[in-house]
Amino acid sequence: MSEFVPKMIGLQDVENHEKIKSLYEDLINRANTLWVTTQNLFQDPELEPDILYEMLKKNEAELVLFLKHEFIRRNNIEYPGLSVEKLISLDLISLPKEYDTIVLNWKAMNEGIETVGKCKFEYPLRMLFDPNKCIFELDESFESALSELTSCYTTTEKQNEVLDIIERFCNVVNDMIESKIIRNDGNSWAFVGETISQAIVAKRPSTRPLSPERRMFKRNFIFERFGNNAPFEAYHQDRNKVVF
Repeated sequence: MSEFVPKMIGLQDVENHEKIKSLYEDLINRANTLWVTTQNLFQDPELEPDILYEMLKKNEAELVLFLKHEFIRRNNIEYPGLSVEKLISLDLISLPKEYDTIVLNWKAMNEGIETVGKCKFEYPLRMLFDPNKCIFELDESFESALSELTSCYTTTEKQNEVLDIIERFCNVVNDMIESKIIRNDGNSWAFVGETISQAIVAKRPSTRPLSPERRMFKRNFIFERFGNNAPFEAYHQDRNKVVF
């Protein structure tokens, strides 16, 4: 018995696929910008992305304190007799310009997260970080998950069989549209049965009762326009063959 292979039903929802992908592309661009400015602040090109996720858990006030604590710790800044908290409260730490940029980028990042959160597609930012390139980017797993969301698939072999019949019917109707047997505007295709009934005869009983009506190009306007309307030309047979 062959293994069941799901088939895509119809076409992918390309419009939603592109919209969601665009939102995530914007999100990872914001993430990479925040990532770079954080690396610059701490002067650490090998900074682990965990710090970024930690920053995204905080509100703005918590973020400000977090960045100051990290900057002091990473630069071994000390003032005799003063604790880290005191250094911060007395505003004795002069932070580089990247500090303000990080806060702005952090806000932009949260706006992107808020927007993506409305698209009914969940794919964690953490999974989009490539440790080899040290950047966030959309990968094949993301594309596969998004395609899964914006497409429908069969779940049984019987569904595959029925889908195949419907696909063949669609192909026939599309051929009829291309051949101008029926129009392609609106739902005119829905009257295909009424149209082709003029060119079909049915034999009953039969498991496959339908066949083309042999005079289809001579009886109905829809098909007459495809017919050969040349005048009848008599064929003169040998008289003996006619009689005997």
